[in-house]
Amino acid sequence: MSDIEKAQRAAWRWYKQWRKRGCYSPVLKSEIRISEKGWRHIKGQAMGSKRNPHDMHYRFLILPLAEEVITTAAGYTTSHKAQGSFVILEKSIRGDVFRVVLIDDARVGLIFLSIMRKS
Repeated sequence: MSDIEKAQRAAWRWYKQWRKRGCYSPVLKSEIRISEKGWRHIKGQAMGSKRNPHDMHYRFLILPLAEEVITTAAGYTTSHKAQGSFVILEKSIRGDVFRVVLIDDARVGLIFLSIMRKS
């Protein structure tokens, strides 16, 4: 089994537990829905083209930091694009700034979409 496959399995186990626990953002005063949509995005299945394997592997490894960003971020920004409305949370963790992107869906509320290290 490759390192990417191991990381994906571990990330999927963690993600399923996170979905069961749920996640609340104090700064947004809202529950955040943890759904298949976020998992598919991390894997690159929700995009028009496949995600770079290195990027996918890195996102599997940093995925657990998404919960910390969501639950402890002090502020947020919003973005409105053709694909929809998004909420962006950022948090510095161990010297790096991580960004979590949420979809603002009028029907179901805020949905976790992705995590990345801010460059």
